[in-house]
Amino acid sequence: MEDEINLRDLIETLLRGKWIIALVTAAAVAASGVLSWFVLTPVYQARVRLMVVFPARQQPAVAPHGGLNEILRVLSAYPDLSLESYRQEIENPVLLQKVVDELGLPMNRQQLEAAVEARALKDTNLIEILVSDTSPERAAQIANKLAELFTRHMTAVATTRYQSSVRTIEAQMEDQDRKLRQALQELKDFLAGPRGVAELQAETEAKTKLLADYRTQQVQLEVEARALAAQAAQLRADLAAQPPVLATRKSLADDPLLHQIVGGRTGDAAGTAGLELRSEEVNPVHTGLAQRLADAEASLAANRARRAALEEAVRQTGAELERLRAELAEKQARQDLLQQRVDTLKAGYQALAQKLEEARIAQSSRLAETNVVLVSPAMPPLEPVRPQKMLNLALAGVLGVMGSTFLVFFLDFWRRSARAGVRECGPASTPSVGG
Repeated sequence: MEDEINLRDLIETLLRGKWIIALVTAAAVAASGVLSWFVLTPVYQARVRLMVVFPARQQPAVAPHGGLNEILRVLSAYPDLSLESYRQEIENPVLLQKVVDELGLPMNRQQLEAAVEARALKDTNLIEILVSDTSPERAAQIANKLAELFTRHMTAVATTRYQSSVRTIEAQMEDQDRKLRQALQELKDFLAGPRGVAELQAETEAKTKLLADYRTQQVQLEVEARALAAQAAQLRADLAAQPPVLATRKSLADDPLLHQIVGGRTGDAAGTAGLELRSEEVNPVHTGLAQRLADAEASLAANRARRAALEEAVRQTGAELERLRAELAEKQARQDLLQQRVDTLKAGYQALAQKLEEARIAQSSRLAETNVVLVSPAMPPLEPVRPQKMLNLALAGVLGVMGSTFLVFFLDFWRRSARAGVRECGPASTPSVGG
């Protein structure tokens, strides 16, 4: 049957080994004390705090040439670094080597990097630089020198960025000016060419007005043709109702002169009294109507001829107007494109000039120098951070108790297992000898 763990046995085992536990724990505490007070070299930690002032980010105004403005904003903007980027830059090997060289430290760059710790304080824009060294004065000196070189380094980075932005914008302005001059010359040559937009517009307006006049005349001639046709129809009807010749009868007695002449010749004046004279005369009304009809038909023919001529003039004028409009549209589109290119290049040049002025003002005012501010310089620390003597003693005591307790339980287990082995083997039985 397997042995069961009994709490009483555990306590009794600890009580039996209390002197071992006490001796081992005391030895561990004593060794830790000797190491902490007499062997280990004290290490001091100096700290310096920097405040990162982020430049205000101004939103660019909305402009018709947003793409160019966005490019210019990126070119002239301050380097957009996060707090973590600044922290990482503190451990720049170039900065660490400068600290070693300027202070003449008895260590190399790798050793200094191991002694430097930079951390960003949560929910703030502060960066803390911690420098550990066996000398408190040297630790403070290293921390202050590193902060000074870091501030100068970030100023140089910003200045370099501004100078690069200025050079880039100036190069862009030269290229933009060249393109603007070329576009202006193209527009000038186009406007100076024959049959320009203004001339074509004037011709188009004149042709449009002429075409409108022709169509007005067509309407008037149509009205006149209808009136002449109606008049001719009426004249034809009136002419058909009138005889061309009028026949007349009259007695000789009615005409004394003729009666005397005829009576004198015949000698019988009384006998000639019953005679009648018959004659035909042209109808003046018929003649007048015929003349008026001829005049109306002539006018109607002339009207038709004028309408035919107007129709041809309208057709030709309309065709010319279409050609003029097509040519005008083509040249207007060409002029608009040239003008739009000139306006775009001019706006781009003005935007470049504005950004160049902003970059020069920012560079001349040296705003970048206030980007990283030293808010708390390092002072020589009064107490070492390592070794932590009381903590070492406490840890040694805890480890001594744990190690000695394990040793006590191990020795007890060893004794128990040894006795159990002896009981199982026991003394060998001797055979009896018969007499």
